[in-house]
Amino acid sequence: MRRLGLVLAASVLLLTMAAPVSAGQSTYNSSGSALTAQGGWDSFDEATGAYEYGWVSGWHAQGEPAFVEFYGGSFREIECSPAHGNQPATTAYLEVFRYGGGPGTLSISRTYVAASASGTIDIWTDTYNGCTGEYASSVAEGVAVALELTGAGDLAKERGTWSFQIPGQVNSHSRYTSTYRPANGTVSLDGEAHDVYGAIGKVSWSDHSNG
Repeated sequence: MRRLGLVLAASVLLLTMAAPVSAGQSTYNSSGSALTAQGGWDSFDEATGAYEYGWVSGWHAQGEPAFVEFYGGSFREIECSPAHGNQPATTAYLEVFRYGGGPGTLSISRTYVAASASGTIDIWTDTYNGCTGEYASSVAEGVAVALELTGAGDLAKERGTWSFQIPGQVNSHSRYTSTYRPANGTVSLDGEAHDVYGAIGKVSWSDHSNG
């Protein structure tokens, strides 16, 4: 359960740490809150050794439009050269990374017992062949993504802080709090359905830096 809270917290920290600071500005302050619903899946095929994973999240920060994001991928061992005489076969991995995001919709009940998110986004696919060292990239446009979650546990609360200092030069610190409920549900990705586990909740943050 704690890992789900950390997922929510990580989203906040990434958002606040990436906030822009204009040229010449010596002090920066930011604060806000957002509703979020997130669900992921993974699977391992013992026969082929293939592993696949995916994660879909809906995010709606106060005063901003809702956003839907997906990332996932797979990897499996492939044969680079067959066994020959006393020489064993050589192998490597075929790795696939998929990611994308864009405007969408997010609906969450007041007590975080249900949530749904959807959007039509472009998804990039990067493939790396460990045998040949070849890298390829492609994009699928207009992929329909939908997430449906139902609460599956008690509410949990989490808070944390982050700070960085160089005495007399830089002083930065961030704080976050999250309230969330573990959840189960389904994801539809371009018509392909997956059972998922995740969380429904709200995060709040404040960030300060000067120097």
